[in-house]
Amino acid sequence: MENIINTNHDQTINYIIIHPNPVLNKLTVEMEDFNSISINDTLSNLIVKKNENIIDLTLLSTEIYFVTINNNKGFKTTKKKYKK
Repeated sequence: MENIINTNHDQTINYIIIHPNPVLNKLTVEMEDFNSISINDTLSNLIVKKNENIIDLTLLSTEIYFVTINNNKGFKTTKKKYKK
């Protein structure tokens, strides 16, 4: 499990939890007020984009993917995840 704590008081994000890593079947993102979650491969191809916090990755091959999370207030973060 990966925890990201915001220390900048200008941002409205208190936490982001992305788990598990490595991902076997489903990726879960816990974050207040998120707008969308995008998953890209290492060549920057968009694999999936959802506005749900649980994404089924069962059909994806074993690879490293980049998870990008956007919220309604302009916050954006990208994290690397391994699909097993």
